[in-house]
Amino acid sequence: MGKALYVLFAVAFALSSSAGIAAAKPQDVSVQVLSCPSGDLCAWPVTVGSSNRCRWDAADPDWPCSWSRSRPVRVVYNNTSRNDAGVCLCPAPYYQGDIAYFLRRGGQAQVWPGVIIGSHRWVEEANECFG
Repeated sequence: MGKALYVLFAVAFALSSSAGIAAAKPQDVSVQVLSCPSGDLCAWPVTVGSSNRCRWDAADPDWPCSWSRSRPVRVVYNNTSRNDAGVCLCPAPYYQGDIAYFLRRGGQAQVWPGVIIGSHRWVEEANECFG
């Protein structure tokens, strides 16, 4: 049953994106709640972004965050000022997995779909998440 729900969720997410990529819809959340240094990608395992923040200022093929292997990501903030369009988040190390999530530069996504993320990289276009 759980796998069927995951597949259903993944299909619904993929259909909602014109590029065929699951794109998290940024929501207006308080910057005070999501404290993320300028230039970093930050992720939290809690919906309010209040504790256990992990942050990166470069692509990472294998997330070393203490909670990321066992707890899903609930909040993400791409607080970068890079020239890239956004960041591609993958559920497995080394940019692997059945689905990828794209978050535009400056985007904040609260109530993230609750998936394990194992790696990320910045991309110039969202469709590069599958390249």
